[in-house]
Amino acid sequence: MVDLKYEVLKLSTSEVARRDRLDYWRTHVNLNQNPLSYNFCGQRDFDGGMCVQRYGSREHNEASFFQLVEFASNRLEYRRPRNLLTEDDESQLLVIPLAGHVTLTQGRDEVRLEPGNHIGLLHMRQELIFANNDGVRALLLTVPPGKLAGNAPLALDQQRGTLPHVVALARSLAAHPQPDTLSGRAFVETYARLLELLALSLDERWTAEQTRVAAMVEAAKAYVAAHSADPHVTPDSIAEHLGYSRRTLENALKTTAGITPHQLLRNSRLDRAQKRLENPFDDSTLDRIAADAGFLLYDTFRRAFVERHQVPPRQWRAAYRRHVGRT
Repeated sequence: MVDLKYEVLKLSTSEVARRDRLDYWRTHVNLNQNPLSYNFCGQRDFDGGMCVQRYGSREHNEASFFQLVEFASNRLEYRRPRNLLTEDDESQLLVIPLAGHVTLTQGRDEVRLEPGNHIGLLHMRQELIFANNDGVRALLLTVPPGKLAGNAPLALDQQRGTLPHVVALARSLAAHPQPDTLSGRAFVETYARLLELLALSLDERWTAEQTRVAAMVEAAKAYVAAHSADPHVTPDSIAEHLGYSRRTLENALKTTAGITPHQLLRNSRLDRAQKRLENPFDDSTLDRIAADAGFLLYDTFRRAFVERHQVPPRQWRAAYRRHVGRT
């Protein structure tokens, strides 16, 4: 089933005539970030492209609107002067440079962002300047109102606390911009955990060790939620992706969540399969459902399902459908 709330849009100025490229870029950036003013630095020939992933609607429920934009372009300066401010826009914008550099200015602060150095956090209700050089590539993540402290700084040290995991999760989301490889549910779950980790990095009450362990566990849960359907994902590959040893990951999960990486992965796959079994419109074979959930062998899926529910998948599906038919 197609998730109508999750959408992916890929746009490039190469799709329009050169004389129309500036207006094309303005139109689509304004749709994503609300009105801005633009200084194309005298360029008549502008190149830019973006991939937009979004879930929900900014107009209908800003608190649950999640949007990730990956863009690359020529040199450009964006401004939001006082006359373009939107009073009810309480969101923030997380800026993660991947190539080139970005300079952010807000209030009396100005910071230059480069890959691996700092990431930026703009308050969209305040005047701002966003300037990038030629060859820039960056991720822009909308932070819904109320998710972070209002006094968050403009620049964040990318190596601080949970921020390496925030960047890793953002990169992971950007690497799978297709509805057929990343469901709306997986996008939202990963995005929500990313925001939790970002908030955690700003909470000075946490000790460095608490932050490190909590970040590891949240990052593992988010990665598994997004990728457990891949049968090649294993406890070892999860640990490798996060940059830790398997033993370190096992200790963190056991201490905070009471489970092992293997159990976390198995539970996520079982959840995926159970959702399919309970869908009255899904007539896929049990083998297909098991494979799509990430199980290499049907027998492995069946044993794990029986261990959880004390009945085999086929019986669970039949009983659930009979129940639905009576309601």
